[in-house]
Amino acid sequence: MAHAMTNQAALDSSQYIAEKARFLQEIDNLIETANEWKPIVVGAAILERGLLEDEGLKRESERALENLKRNTEETLATIKSESEKSIQGAKKLAEEIEARARRTATKISVKEAQNQFQEASVHDAKQVKTWRWLAIGAVCLLILTPMLFMMFWPLPETGEWPVALYHTVLRVLVLSAIAGLAAFVFRMLRAH
Repeated sequence: MAHAMTNQAALDSSQYIAEKARFLQEIDNLIETANEWKPIVVGAAILERGLLEDEGLKRESERALENLKRNTEETLATIKSESEKSIQGAKKLAEEIEARARRTATKISVKEAQNQFQEASVHDAKQVKTWRWLAIGAVCLLILTPMLFMMFWPLPETGEWPVALYHTVLRVLVLSAIAGLAAFVFRMLRAH
């Protein structure tokens, strides 16, 4: 193929134009010939990786499941510790606000200040709870999305790399959007 391209490039303009159709036909024929060997190469790769053996497939699925379990446990532990830190911070801040309000209440009755603080505490507690649930939901969505991709959106079997690249880029884009959403939810939880 390289020899044919070198010869075509060496031609002068009129010969180049005259030989263009023959050259393109020759390139198409070479590509078709190369495509005849593609199933054999793919079959050899599948046999080499052991994907046709039940044990190989079982071993790979067990390994993937174990990795998913480990990642899930780590993520849930992180969520729990972060939510506990956020709650402790919110409680400490609430206690400080309450102490300051009690010290500075001169014209406003202490009872009125306590009522306002109580309402604010209830509102803040609801916000923390809401954002905590949203964070758990975002992490679950981030974990479940790849599994849903595997079940409902398989890669095309055509074997053409542009199509596989297209589907891969779409999957990465969806996962990135979900990860961005999860990061936003965690920041909002931390802020509340």
